[in-house]
Amino acid sequence: MTEQILEKQIDHNDGIDLEAAFQESHIQEILDKLDQELVGLKSVKNKIREMAALLLVDRIRKTHIPHPKMLQREITEMK
Repeated sequence: MTEQILEKQIDHNDGIDLEAAFQESHIQEILDKLDQELVGLKSVKNKIREMAALLLVDRIRKTHIPHPKMLQREITEMK
């Protein structure tokens, strides 16, 4: 039943354009500036890149995937 609700709310044909979300966020500009201004510290820069990627995915998830409480409410209403 939960799968039916997810299918209804997430149109798989619509898709999520990660490249567009990345471009809109201007993350690359910030990371390039970081590379220019900080000498060395490769491991720190890599960690920052990982964190930026996770934050971008989290933002996309929050805007495209319904909140669990909304799903719970719909499941309850279907019963």
